Amino acid sequence: MTATDIDLDLIRNYEDVDLVTQARIRAKHAALRLKATLSLDPINTPRIGIVLGTGWNNVTNSLVNERSVDLESLPFFAALLKGTPKIPGHARRVMTGMLANQPVMLLNGRVHMNEGGQAISNAVRLQIEMFCELGVTTFILTNGAGALNDPATPSSEQRNVGDLMVHNGFITLWMPSPLCGGEFCSPEDTLNEELQRRALSAGERAGFKMHSGIYAAVRGPRFEGRKADKRVLRNAGAHAIGMSTIPEADVIAARTTETYQPRVVAVSLYTNGDTEPHSHEENQRRAKEKGASLATFLETLVASLPESSATPLNA
Repeated sequence: MTATDIDLDLIRNYEDVDLVTQARIRAKHAALRLKATLSLDPINTPRIGIVLGTGWNNVTNSLVNERSVDLESLPFFAALLKGTPKIPGHARRVMTGMLANQPVMLLNGRVHMNEGGQAISNAVRLQIEMFCELGVTTFILTNGAGALNDPATPSSEQRNVGDLMVHNGFITLWMPSPLCGGEFCSPEDTLNEELQRRALSAGERAGFKMHSGIYAAVRGPRFEGRKADKRVLRNAGAHAIGMSTIPEADVIAARTTETYQPRVVAVSLYTNGDTEPHSHEENQRRAKEKGASLATFLETLVASLPESSATPLNA
């Protein structure tokens, strides 16, 4: 039995199958529950999935015909997340509704790799893989991140708190993956150039100073050091540093096949600079200040996408 040939009756023999097949079983069951709970059918099942990072959740106020469900109420999540408190600002809810006249599905508050061990890693995978099972083809991954500036960069081109960066590459070396042995893939391959162009345009229209660049992720929860770590990351070519997004792109890359080819655009809000002390509370406050503009950005981006994202994008 392979990971691509799953009968839900296998749940009776769940412990006897390989780890990838177990992950597929979890995703199929969670997706089925989502369909039933949120009353989704082939016509109204969203093809656009948005993961909301720190400060990005204002857009939930713009959803029309909004319906939602807690992650913990879906199969497997309660056990995987047992004893793991929510990070402030991350609600762990799946929401659906209409945004800019498009059906969308939102993950309002992701689970991070740094919240625990193997069970949490499985939850990180499941929260994205169930979207894949539902047929989401366009993923918008958002986060709050630290800016990394080359000292030689002119002040007019510096990356400052409140700016947005569209990812055009990843540095994966310091972030563990939720994938299993044998799932060879590159998360960077999911990044779509046409989506990047649309995101840059949407950001400018929403009033943001926009950048493109390389995103590096560390597991956390400790922040990277200002004296040495940031220098290493800058020298490696990174323009932003965070604790998420790459594991999600891992999962999407692993699920990509000849017949299912999802595409990703990833966007960071700069919430802290190169040299200042780190503070999750301050990052949240700064992100909240930009909440209305972030919602406008997402609405503008979603409105620019082909209807239901069923039309192929030119990559």
